[in-house]
Parts: sequence; structure tokens; C-alpha cells
Amino acid sequence: MGSSMGGLISQYAMSRYPDVFGGAGCVSTHWPAGDGITLDDFAAHLPDPATHRYWFDYGTRTLDADYEPYQQRADEILRKAGYVEGQNWITRKFEGAEHSEKAWRLRVDQPLVFLLGRLDGPGGGGGGGGRRRASSGKHSMLDMQRKLSTPFLVLLTLPATAMGFALSVQISALSWILSTRYGLDLHDIGLVWAAGPLAGIVGQVLIGILSDEVWLWGGRRRPFLIIGGTLAALMLLALPSIGVITERLGFDGILGVAIAVAIALDLSINVSFNPARSLITDVTPEGAERTRGYTWMQTVSGSFGVLAYAIGAAFGNVALIYVGAGIVLLFSLLPVFVVTEPRELPRIESSGDERTSVRSVLRLIEPLWAFLVYDIVAMSLRLAGITPTGYGLEIAFGTLAAVLIWRTLRVRSRGVRVADDYADYRKVLAANSLSWIGMQTMFVYMIAFAQQRFPTLGADDVGKALSMSFPLAERCCGAAAGTGAAAARTEVW
Repeated sequence: MGSSMGGLISQYAMSRYPDVFGGAGCVSTHWPAGDGITLDDFAAHLPDPATHRYWFDYGTRTLDADYEPYQQRADEILRKAGYVEGQNWITRKFEGAEHSEKAWRLRVDQPLVFLLGRLDGPGGGGGGGGRRRASSGKHSMLDMQRKLSTPFLVLLTLPATAMGFALSVQISALSWILSTRYGLDLHDIGLVWAAGPLAGIVGQVLIGILSDEVWLWGGRRRPFLIIGGTLAALMLLALPSIGVITERLGFDGILGVAIAVAIALDLSINVSFNPARSLITDVTPEGAERTRGYTWMQTVSGSFGVLAYAIGAAFGNVALIYVGAGIVLLFSLLPVFVVTEPRELPRIESSGDERTSVRSVLRLIEPLWAFLVYDIVAMSLRLAGITPTGYGLEIAFGTLAAVLIWRTLRVRSRGVRVADDYADYRKVLAANSLSWIGMQTMFVYMIAFAQQRFPTLGADDVGKALSMSFPLAERCCGAAAGTGAAAARTEVW
């Protein structure tokens, strides 16, 4: 391990004596020596990625300011040779770090932990023992993952597809089952639909933060996908059994149980959604391969969303619920047991801490405060049997929502990507909140419209008609909003 020219010497030593050295720590590597000729030698003598590890890093000040384009070439060489970033190779960029012993001393622990730690610890083994552990790890990673083949990229899409399928089942069946099976009126159906976004407003942001910091059951995303997928499948199965659950619990009305099931279903979907997307980022290199991964996610998830509505239209919503529970469970669990997650994530060091506390999360979702509090107040009053007179509550919270959205949209952007500009992220939330008011209204009122417009249809036929209509309405009204929100969430987390 060495810095500057010592970094060059370290990688040279491992390339020439791969039977002696299992890892190389190259700090502020002086690639510009010889106008980059060292990169040609590096490419020609790379050791076996199954038994060796590399750490590279660089700063952005003094001599280090010239290193980034050279290091990017080195990263591409490693990638083409079969090295997997975050698995047996890490490159880190340290903003503001200069080319000096003082700067290197502040980060020396990171390459040491990566190179000398246990394979199941932060980074992996180095030296002779490290080579043996890495060799056994070679067999635990699918060959198609190392190659980033199309079947592997499709496999990566399954958890996100599972959550999208669960959401399609919820859209198709929730209002229908509450109205036709349990006799809830539109006011109560609206409250049940309001319960879900309560989980989503805070849930997606918090889970996005937590899933970056957790390592459990051999993965960073794995515990969230397992828990979220299993819970989502169970909550789908609970939909046709809300009446039975209410009776067993000894409650007089089903509204409270219906709200609890809706919250649990939306929470479970949100537990998995961001980790499902982040899994693709974790195991694919930035660039064309990652773009392929997200393209396949959109294609596979969208196709199964249409399939969900087709099943409901052909066989009815009850059949859709049971098929959906099976697909959600299978697609959530299968990938997490065959995909190897990197313990160390490549990332640009940042001094910002806006994502790390509950207070900062609430600040991040400021445009949605009025919707969040109104949902809680309205549901609490309804469950307590209190019926407010007039529309004072709605006018007050509507005014507050307008003020918060107006204030959010007035903030000047910093002209950088959404991940680095929280003002822009809040603007995305504000804009999409208006779109989702329309979408949620459609979810609530479609059942009433179908029953009023087609009074001769039975309950099952009404459900089939709704399943046929939702994909058209959702694609026309929600495609732009949904795609924008998904892109923003992916970029931020």
C-alpha cells in the first residue's frame, strides 16, 4: 500500500507478484507519470479478479485535482477485466482532499479495512488468507452477475416488479372489495385510501436512508426486500379477509381494520420499493450497464403491471389478489438469495447530513405536511365517531397546503442534479402531490362511477370492468407524474 508514486508501485507489485500480494491499496495514485503510460502496463498485467483486490482513491485539490480522468480510465480497465466495484475493487473520490500526508492520514483506515478485513466484514480479506476467502466467494457469486448478462439484469428487476404488481392489485381491488363486500360508502373508502400515502410520505424517505446504512442477513437491501415482500403478500391475502379479521378481533366496524390493512400494505410496498431500485445501482457500474438495468426494470415492471389488470379483467379481483400474493412473494424473495451484494458502496464523500435525522426527513417533505396532518386528523375524527360540521377543516388544510407548495416552488434551484439539491427534490414532491390528488380521487370514485353508470352489472363484473379501465386511465393520467417521482426518488436515494 502506498500513496502518490507509492500507489503506482503498489499496483505494480501486485501485478508482477500476484502469488505474493492479494490486495493493493493505491492512495492518490500518480497515474499522470509518463503521460499515463502506466495505465497501459496496468491493463496488460492485471491479476485474477477472483483472488485479488484493489483500492484506489483521489482528492480534488492540489496535485490530486488532475487525477480523476486517469482514474476513470483505470476503473474502466478493471471493469472490463471482470472486477466488480464494491466487491473486489473500490474507487473513492474525496471532495476537498489535497495531495499531502495530512489528507492521506485522515482516510488511511478505509483502504486498510477494505484490504485486511474479513470477507463478511466491511470490505473483504487481503493477503494470502484474503485470496483464499475471495476464491471461495467466487463460487457464491453467479457467473451471470459477473458478466452482467441480460438474464441477471432481468433477475434484478423482480423485486421492483413485485412491488409494482402489489400496487396494481391494490389499485384494481381495494375500492371494489370495500364497496361490494363490506358496504363502505365513498367517504370511508376515501379515508382508507388516504391511509396508504401516510406510510408512503414518510416511509419511502426513511427506508431510503436506512437501507444505505444497514447490513443484515448478508445484504444491505436484502432485509428490506424480504420483510417488505413477505408483509405485502400477507396484506394482499388480508384484503378478502378484512371481515373475518374484524370479527375475530371483536370490533363492531371494519373501517379501522381496513385502514390498518391499507397502511400495512402501503408501508410494506414502501419498505421494498427504494431498496429494490437501489439494488440495481449497487451491483451495476455507472454508465451503460446501469442504464440497461433500469431500462429492464421499467420494461418488466410495466409489463407485469398490465398483466395484473388483465388477470383482474379476465378472472376477477379475487383471483387477482391470490395470484398477486404469490407473485409478490416469489419475486421479492428469489433474487435476494442469488444476488451477491457488495459490502462497500462506491460513493462520493459528502459533508452534508440533511438525510440523517428524523427532523431533516420532515424538513425534506415540507410540501406534504398539510396532507400528512390532515390525513391523521380526518381518520382520527372518523374512527372516534366525530363528524365535523361544514368544511372548515378542509379549507384550513387546503390553504396550508397551497402556502407550503407556493413557498417550495419559489425557492431558487442551485442548478445541480436533484441528488445534491434538496430544493429541487421538494419541488418534485410539490408538483407530484397535485398529480396524486387527481390519481387518488380516481381510485376512490371509479367504483361509484361504474356502479352508477352500469347498474345492471353484478359485483364481479364491475370489478372486471374496473380492471380493464385502470391501465388506460393510469397510463394517460399518471405516467408522467409517476415516472418523474420514481426518477427523483432513485436519484436522491
